Amino acid sequence: MSNLICAQDFKSEFYKAHIFIDYELYEMALPAFLELDRAYPGNSNVQAIIGYLYLHTPNQKEKSLKFLQSSQDKLSAYYKFRNHKEECAPIQSIWFLGKAYHANQQYEKALEKFSEYKEVLRKSNKKDIAEINRDIQLSQNAKKSVSNSI
Repeated sequence: MSNLICAQDFKSEFYKAHIFIDYELYEMALPAFLELDRAYPGNSNVQAIIGYLYLHTPNQKEKSLKFLQSSQDKLSAYYKFRNHKEECAPIQSIWFLGKAYHANQQYEKALEKFSEYKEVLRKSNKKDIAEINRDIQLSQNAKKSVSNSI
């Protein structure tokens, strides 16, 4: 893929790369999304996707932080999933950033992001609330474990 990607190529490459995500082939999707990020810098959607991919790639979790942090600049509650025209990141990127902080042993920051995400969840969203409560508990336990070992 060249460094200059026209709008039509962006659309085509975006959807091709998404096929890898559909099959959970995150390492294969990464190069395409990294190229899209180089060609169209500042697209929070692409940055959030890259962060998510790194988060799900073995031994790459630290790299997820930069992209997920950048994606926080433009979040949308009206995010259009799998839309090449979307330039904002989904609200769930807050949760993914919390998971990235946890994976990188930054438990206090993880707890902040988990709490932030929990505040924007609808009370009727019992499934995600249960998952976020579990993540909060895991980060609290990890934080205690680290402080007890010092």
